[in-house]
Amino acid sequence: MMMEHETDEYELAMRACAGDREALAELVDRTRLRLFQAAYAELRHYDDAHDAVASALLQVCLHIRELREPARLRAWMHRIVS
Repeated sequence: MMMEHETDEYELAMRACAGDREALAELVDRTRLRLFQAAYAELRHYDDAHDAVASALLQVCLHIRELREPARLRAWMHRIVS
């Protein structure tokens, strides 16, 4: 069973894949900190982690319509960051 915030992210991912820019902006806002934490844990350098997240979020925005499995949004985003 999905937790409520994961369900919300799934809904946002579905809407973003369909071209809803507000949903995409909400996804970016909700995931930015979590992505930074993952990048920093791997890189151990603040500026490099910020750069990695900025680059990843740009890729997410450019390619969100290519996301085939919205339920795997988190894994997809983390893969882009690493």
